[in-house]
Amino acid sequence: MKRSLLALAPLAAAPLLLAAPSASGNELILTKAAARDAMVIGLDLSVTEPAVGFEVRIEVPAAAVDTSGCMSKIPGLQIASCVFNGREVVVLALTEGLRPLSPGLLDLGEIRIRGLKGEAKVGQFVVSDAKGEPLSARVSEAGAAATPGHEALR
Repeated sequence: MKRSLLALAPLAAAPLLLAAPSASGNELILTKAAARDAMVIGLDLSVTEPAVGFEVRIEVPAAAVDTSGCMSKIPGLQIASCVFNGREVVVLALTEGLRPLSPGLLDLGEIRIRGLKGEAKVGQFVVSDAKGEPLSARVSEAGAAATPGHEALR
């Protein structure tokens, strides 16, 4: 069984962070747009529960992914990372001192994809509380109904 890195955060005393509110749990909201030479995916997090960290994995079959606009302007995080490992974009966040994120909408930034070969899809979205326990989480695409599980981006 694959374990989320978020569940290990309290053991390492490294707090996880980021989230924003929605009526029925924490929600990752994806907004896609075509740019001149790339697909741009905006990432927002709606926090409704006492989240201290989150992990997002977006599978991206692409030639090039720019993550420089992702997770670069978020205060109060001990860990804020957004990297492309050649197969997927991995976003990790932990709050300082395991302080819960404030309820509301949090702008996580954007990723730019060039040479997309297929579709990008969220393979994993986990939100964690201060004990490393998972909180309710769902993924939606802006303009579409939110659904639990995986969301494909075409």
